[in-house]
Amino acid sequence: MDPNKTQLTNDPHRTQMIGDPSGTQTMPGMPTKGLEVEVIAGRPCALANSPAREQFLINFKGVDGAFGGARTPLNLCLVIDRSGSMEGEPLDYVKKACAYVVDLLSPEDVLSIVTFEEVVDVLMPPRKVINKDLIKENINRIVPGNTTNLYDGLSLA
Repeated sequence: MDPNKTQLTNDPHRTQMIGDPSGTQTMPGMPTKGLEVEVIAGRPCALANSPAREQFLINFKGVDGAFGGARTPLNLCLVIDRSGSMEGEPLDYVKKACAYVVDLLSPEDVLSIVTFEEVVDVLMPPRKVINKDLIKENINRIVPGNTTNLYDGLSLA
């Protein structure tokens, strides 16, 4: 085995040989109550003796019932690009994704929606998510515009 092929263990000052070919490794001793964390390396090996840029996929998953009680209400702003380049399938996917997010929110959550193209428009100012159907109807009414004004869209959010 090549001694330069290493993988981080639960001790940040030590490396070890890769054992699992999938690149997934559990780290014993890590706190697990309430949160599952999975780290998947982009490559199975990395050089230990030189700097390198590596890609990792990190999945966080809340464990049901771990903390008990209700979650803290969210204050969420959906910023939607409705420029001409979003016409057709891309904007349809965005609308479906936004409707899915709306369905996940509770009446205690606060939602605002900003759309942008050449101009920025506040589709919905911050308000509690009381009438989900009305919010989704407004999202479905979004139509593509012309060019993109990304800076103003994000700065208004």
